[in-house]
Amino acid sequence: WPGHLAITGDMGGNLFSRTKDMFGFFRTDFWRGDCTINPSYWREKLVCQGERDGATEFDEAAVRRVIGGYRIRWMRDMKMDGKSKEDRCELWDAVENDVLAELDDGQPDAAMIAANEFEHRGYYFNDLFDHDFTKFTLHYIWRCRAIAWGIEQYDALKAEQ
Repeated sequence: WPGHLAITGDMGGNLFSRTKDMFGFFRTDFWRGDCTINPSYWREKLVCQGERDGATEFDEAAVRRVIGGYRIRWMRDMKMDGKSKEDRCELWDAVENDVLAELDDGQPDAAMIAANEFEHRGYYFNDLFDHDFTKFTLHYIWRCRAIAWGIEQYDALKAEQ
């Protein structure tokens, strides 16, 4: 209906609102091979989503990348500061045992709490809030593609008429 677009089914549901012509908002150009969806921007226009699944979920790989980046920088800094291999190994192991092990236990919230509370001889994870530890769900991406595909089918039928 004007100003809204809803999608629902076995893959979950979303309600979007942005412009009076939501088909125009979601339209891609399949005819020229441009079926690019914009899940980040489209997510900003979500006004409601199904109770079973949202647009995003926790991204363990992103946490591991960020924590790993800190750990590598710390190892380089420690080496440049003349810290012993034992000191570096101790810090490496502390990150592994105190933070990353929580991810291995399937506890993403516990891992994030552990990372925020981590401190080892002056090393700590600052500015973790600057990072996005989420990724789009498979169902949300599927729904976005389904919307674009459905509009393409509608446009093709209208062109025939």
